[in-house]
Amino acid sequence: MSICSVRRENGIVVVEAVGKDSLAGRLDVICINPEAPPAERVYRKEFRNPKKRIYLADEYDQAVRTELSGRYRLVVAMNGYTELTNEQCAAWGVRPGGYEKACGVLLEQVDEHVRHYFPDASTCYVHGASDLGVDKVISETATKMRRQQLGFSCPEYLFYVPDNDVPVYVAATKDEYSDAFVRTSDILIAANGRLQAFRMDIAAVFAHDKFLLPVNILKLI
Repeated sequence: MSICSVRRENGIVVVEAVGKDSLAGRLDVICINPEAPPAERVYRKEFRNPKKRIYLADEYDQAVRTELSGRYRLVVAMNGYTELTNEQCAAWGVRPGGYEKACGVLLEQVDEHVRHYFPDASTCYVHGASDLGVDKVISETATKMRRQQLGFSCPEYLFYVPDNDVPVYVAATKDEYSDAFVRTSDILIAANGRLQAFRMDIAAVFAHDKFLLPVNILKLI
């Protein structure tokens, strides 16, 4: 089992993992002791972009207050697949990239609907902060529409978060990450997905009495 930790160090945020060989080869991750046995190798990623606002586990209230401000805000979340291989797309009869494109269109339609019926409402978006799949779609859509957004992560997943200008809150564990992600949202759009999406995120929807909108994107396209 890998051991992950995150901390501020000399003005930058550093995340490290021990024994997580799946990180080998990522361009933004270094192994600081490559001669060690695999179970003892330490992988490290540094966030040096001065525009990247990273909130640690005890800074949740500050993150939400700063990044999701607004009197009549509606916070929309979406979960789903982080990756669909070409083989999966072929088996399910969808074009590569079609799932991600459909998720983006759905988010834009939700925003248009809210602004039409509730002109004073401010739509914000939360996501899993990674540069993969549905997380990437939500972040890019929010940026395109110039809407507020906040990413959610944890030490283990922080290695997959780009060092750009999108703010991110880093919970202490995967369970706390999922809980905070859903607790912050008003509506969770469940757009297919794997175990994390259904076992953790949707369980948190009922725990925090949020609205759940299941949408079978794969079937729609």
